[in-house]
Amino acid sequence: MMKGLELSRQYYEACGKAVFHSQFGSLMERVAVGLVGPGSECLGFDDEHSRDHDWGPGFCLWLTKEDFKRYGQPLQEFYDALPKSFHGFPPRTETPGEAQRVGVMNIESFYLLYTGLTRPPETLHEWERIPEVNLSICTNGKVFEDPLGQFTQWRENLCRFYPYEVMVKKIADCCMHAGQAGQYNWQRGLLRRDPYSVNIAKTTFCTQIIRLTYLINKRYPPFYKWLYKGFKTLPMLAPDLMPMMEELLTAPNVFSYEKAQDEWGKQQDLIYEICSLTIQQLSVMGMVKDTRPFLIDHVPHLLSQTP
Repeated sequence: MMKGLELSRQYYEACGKAVFHSQFGSLMERVAVGLVGPGSECLGFDDEHSRDHDWGPGFCLWLTKEDFKRYGQPLQEFYDALPKSFHGFPPRTETPGEAQRVGVMNIESFYLLYTGLTRPPETLHEWERIPEVNLSICTNGKVFEDPLGQFTQWRENLCRFYPYEVMVKKIADCCMHAGQAGQYNWQRGLLRRDPYSVNIAKTTFCTQIIRLTYLINKRYPPFYKWLYKGFKTLPMLAPDLMPMMEELLTAPNVFSYEKAQDEWGKQQDLIYEICSLTIQQLSVMGMVKDTRPFLIDHVPHLLSQTP
């Protein structure tokens, strides 16, 4: 099945590259080309269900602030004149408000939109303020060409990942919320026969463990819809957790005392084992000082490593 990133590259090579280089000459020596941003295609997670909106032939051209002011409009006009269909794929159907996913863009404005900064983050506070999803958006996809290197320089700075102090603080946050949800409130919800709190607690527990796994793999967690799919690709810890996570997420919530004991015990064992393996991994990485089974117990030591 043709993936959006490959379609984008082929579309640029076949329909865009010669046109832009012939019409704009030396300007193209300062233009970055690729496909980066929101959407499943930029993550490589698109499938047959992704093609109903914001998917199809298209690519991005990123210009410096000065070049965008001077050449942005004529460059966009040439882009708009390119064939709308390609390789049998129909034109992109754009969601209202999402029209700027492809086409001509200002490098500074692109990163400003997602980071709130006009330069790469420098201080711990600046790193902390940028949503994880936005950092995933800035570092996904592919850059096909970048002769000037300005777009890639920004991107590579973000790809180096969080400063250690920020990463540890975020891991502490994951431990706190995962422990509170899975090792405390999940059982309370069952005892109270509260299906809402039980489902929220289980989902929150899994989400926070998945976020933590992204962090130790030095990858930014994507939008929640793709969180689990990306989790499956992480090399560290995820292969051990994935079978248990799958079993836990698909296990039934039984509220009848006559039927519940065995099912509750199975799920409680899964939660305990997931937490134990997570803590062991943090211990191997030198982030926690012991392997006590309760996640919240490790939060003070994790936070002691941050300013």
